[in-house]
Amino acid sequence: ARWRELFRSTWPGYRAWYLGGEPEQRPDLATARLNLARHMPELVPTYERLVALTDGDETAARMLTLWDPPRFSPGCSQMVLTSPRPVLCRNYDYEPALFEGTVYSTRFTGRRVLGTGDCLWGLLDGVNDAGLVVSLAFGGRRGSASGFGIPLVVRYLLEVYDTTAQACAALRRLPVAMAYNLTIVDAD
Repeated sequence: ARWRELFRSTWPGYRAWYLGGEPEQRPDLATARLNLARHMPELVPTYERLVALTDGDETAARMLTLWDPPRFSPGCSQMVLTSPRPVLCRNYDYEPALFEGTVYSTRFTGRRVLGTGDCLWGLLDGVNDAGLVVSLAFGGRRGSASGFGIPLVVRYLLEVYDTTAQACAALRRLPVAMAYNLTIVDAD
């Protein structure tokens, strides 16, 4: 019920963002779903549940894959301290009109994840029950290529992996649409 309310209240803004600019460059639903299933199969059951909560809205289904999203450039600052224990600190330099202001505490795949929401189920940052922390900032290079919007990549890393090494190995194989910096810290 809470996610459906978030969708209803933010969907007009997200729809305008998703279809704005160069809407012909947004992928068709079959392509978007295929890429989600190919690269992040662990998230497909949650994706399907969320699409059902949109009453099967095809544009929402395309957007929720975050495959080839519109370009955007948030800018945030981060700092990591490694001792006396690992700590990650960050701020948000984010467009207020698109900032959800939602903190998610979820078990989408059975793993506990806490993070700052973006794009209705993606995350700007977060921590999982294994102590893995991921935080993003814009990479500084404009432009884009075929790939996923980074909020879903952050969600995926936190849903699936326990350590920095595992998350980095996943990043080497995942197509990401734009340049970003991810700060990753684990319990060790």
